[in-house]
This record gives sequence, C-alpha cells and structure tokens, in this order.
Amino acid sequence: MLFVSLLSFGLVREAITYPYENWHWLLLRNIFYKPYFMLYGEVYAPEIDVCGDEMWEAHIDADVPIGSETLNITGEGCVPGYFVAPLFMTVFMLIANVLLMNTMVACCTYVFEHNVENTQEIWLFERYSQVMEYDSTPFIPPPLTIFYHLYWLFRWVRVRNFSRKNLLDASLKLFLSDEQIERIHSFEEECIEDMEREKDIRKQSSNDERIHRTAERSDQILNRMNIVENIVRTDVRNLDMVLKTMETRHEVPHFHYETEPMCTEDESDPQAKEVVDST
Repeated sequence: MLFVSLLSFGLVREAITYPYENWHWLLLRNIFYKPYFMLYGEVYAPEIDVCGDEMWEAHIDADVPIGSETLNITGEGCVPGYFVAPLFMTVFMLIANVLLMNTMVACCTYVFEHNVENTQEIWLFERYSQVMEYDSTPFIPPPLTIFYHLYWLFRWVRVRNFSRKNLLDASLKLFLSDEQIERIHSFEEECIEDMEREKDIRKQSSNDERIHRTAERSDQILNRMNIVENIVRTDVRNLDMVLKTMETRHEVPHFHYETEPMCTEDESDPQAKEVVDST
C-alpha cells in the first residue's frame, strides 16, 4: 500500500510539475525520490506551490488585495493544473502517516501478544532477580556499606580457612519439610506427564505422523487379509479332500458279465445236467 501511494503521488507530481520533459531514466528516479524523503519530514516547502507563493508574495509587496488586477505576476512558475500537486501531496502524506502508524501498531501488537504468552515466566524471573538483589543489598546506608563488605570478607576468610564445609551456608536457601518436598515431586511428575501428553498430541496431529499411522494401518489390514486368504484356501482344500474321500467310499461297484457260447448237451457239464434234471 505504501508503494502504491508513493507511485501514485510521484506520477501526478512529476507529470504536472514537468509536463514537457522528454523520456529519460532519470524521470523514473524522480517519481520516487522526493515522495520517499517526504515520508521522513522533508516536504520541499519552496517547491510545493511556486505559482501560489509568487502570487502571495506579490500581493504582500504591493500591499493590495490578492485578487486585485494591479498585481504584476509574470507566471513563470505556473503550469497547467499547478494546484493539483499540493492537494495530492496532502492526501499522500495523510495516507502514508496512517500506513506507518498501522505498521507500528501491528509490530507493537505482535510484541505484546508474544510477551503475554510468557507473562507468568517473565514475572517469576523478575521476582527472583528482585529477591536476590534485596538479599545481597546491605541493610545499612551507603556511607557505611564499607564496614558491611569488610564484615563479609572477614567471614568468608574465616569460613574458607577454618570451616570449609559451611562455605555455602551463607547463601539464600529454602528449607522444606518432607510433605512439601513430596508435593514438589508430585508437581514435577505432573508437569512431566503434561509435557509428554502435549508432545504426543503435537506428534499425532502432525501430517507426517498421520501419514505414518495410515500406512501402518494399511499394512495391518493387508496382513490380516493375507492371513484370512490363507485360512480360506486351507479350508477349501480340506473340504475338497473330504468330498473326494466321501465319493470314493460311496462309489457303486460295476459288474462285468462275460457271455460264453452255448454248449451242446453232450459237451455240457454233468453237474449242469443234474441241475436241469432236478428242475
């Protein structure tokens, strides 16, 4: 938006102020040159309205009304539409200031929102620094602080040389009971569990993890389908074998009859003759 406003005002100003210039690359520079420095407060006041300034100064020098016909104005600085450039400059400066203010407000809003998320941590660190500063500050007024520092130097030398085990006892400490220590441990465990839970949620919500879980589920479904297919094939094969077995057991036997030539009565078997006679 700022670039568009720069370009718009620069084109109008350059076209009205210098209408008879031939094309040159320097004109492209002039479109952005002065409007850009106007953003920093350099408005080029003597060049804003040359024709109007000439008329105003002439009527002051002649001590006559501004619309009087007796004014001797050459009009060398006047170009057609000379009054348009100051109007466009006013609009340009208003739009540019509004855009710059919006940019600054957006930056401040981002910094504020970023700090609001960590307000509790910032406050705790500041409180800790204040407590530590208060603990290390002498309780006597500044002219007498030299004695306080000498006293601590003497204690440090004595503890360092004679009772080294109590060297760090003079520092700031917090003594807790067993119940308070247990509560702190429970709090730490809850914090760790919350952190692990948030990590799992972020991990599960990521696209890569979703794709990975989908691929795993597809592999599991494919393996199950292969297992089911193998089971079905085995069952079909067993059924086929059972059917074949049943067919072989219940198969009807086939008798083959052989026809023999009829023999004569003389050539027949004597036993057959007896059977015939008996019948």
